[in-house]
Amino acid sequence: MVEYWGTKDTQATSKDDKSHADEKGAGSIVITNDNRQIYPHATQESRKKPSWVEKGTLIVLALTFLAALFAGYEANRLANLTNTAVNDAESAATKQKADTAQALEFAKEAAEASGVSAKAAAESATAATRNVDVIINSERARILTGSIILTKNGDTDPQPKVDYTWINFGRGAAIIRNMLVDCQIVGATVPNIPIDNLSKVKHGQAALGSGGIGGSIGVQYPVPSCLFDRPFTPEDWTAIGAGKTEFILFSGFIRYEDAFHKYNWHFGDIYIPDGKFFSTAGLPEAYNQETQEDQPK
Repeated sequence: MVEYWGTKDTQATSKDDKSHADEKGAGSIVITNDNRQIYPHATQESRKKPSWVEKGTLIVLALTFLAALFAGYEANRLANLTNTAVNDAESAATKQKADTAQALEFAKEAAEASGVSAKAAAESATAATRNVDVIINSERARILTGSIILTKNGDTDPQPKVDYTWINFGRGAAIIRNMLVDCQIVGATVPNIPIDNLSKVKHGQAALGSGGIGGSIGVQYPVPSCLFDRPFTPEDWTAIGAGKTEFILFSGFIRYEDAFHKYNWHFGDIYIPDGKFFSTAGLPEAYNQETQEDQPK
């Protein structure tokens, strides 16, 4: 049933409309005399409720939307966490690199400082050793050969001899442990190595102070002169006088020690007939050299 409010004319017109509307099965409405709708009345078909399929579809769509929102949130959160982890890793790597570079720089500086210290210590030790050596060299004993004289009776003496002295030119006293003098006729080639045969030693231990002199002449307690191992012939004297094929070699060694070290002095001299004296000229380098026998190897 449809109800109308208004004038009679309006109601009559409305009744016709009602009949027309009922024929079409449409729902009726309530209107006022000024044509305003008051309350619609839906038909039974229009008031039908949604089916379960439609409800399920709506629920699925709602859940899908919520899931999409949640997935987006989680993706964003994971992306933020990943970015944070990457940034932290980069920061840690940068710091580690800086720390490593700083450690290497410290190690380099320490190595350089150590090298400088080691070099300074070595230089200091070298300087100290040099100073000690200077003191020792200024205070040590130093024995060298002095006068060397060829003594003979006549120009063709078959038994000439060589007289000699040795002198302590150092400031310290020396103890002569043993010594050897040797006289021989040599050819044009002089032995490269001076004689050093302990089995031929004839002079034992003796003390010699600074400036002291020992030997076979001009001393209080002389030692024997140096004799040759064979007689001279007139031909020897002629060759020696010519100074070309035969020479007189006076050589040997003196082993001694002082308050600092032990030494060995190898000496050698050649007789020069023109001036009738001995000289070291022309001898190999091994002659007239001193070695320190207790020097660490």
